[in-house]
Amino acid sequence: MKEIALSEMDKISEKYSRIGIFHHLAKFSDDRINNKIRDFINHKDYLTAYNARTSLGIDTAEIIKREQIKNGIGTKKWWEIWK
Repeated sequence: MKEIALSEMDKISEKYSRIGIFHHLAKFSDDRINNKIRDFINHKDYLTAYNARTSLGIDTAEIIKREQIKNGIGTKKWWEIWK
């Protein structure tokens, strides 16, 4: 089963399908599968990176902070949010 999961994981390109399987595949506790998931922990897409981290039990504070800065949260006054 692990071999099938490992070979098929590379074929999934749709974002929401990929983030859904991170949590299922991490339950195998296989280093090869976890290393493939680790490839996504710094992904440019926030949801992909966040779910890759949570599936492996990695702290998400860094990725959350990156997204907040990218969206201007915490860098502007509360009344300048719409700018």
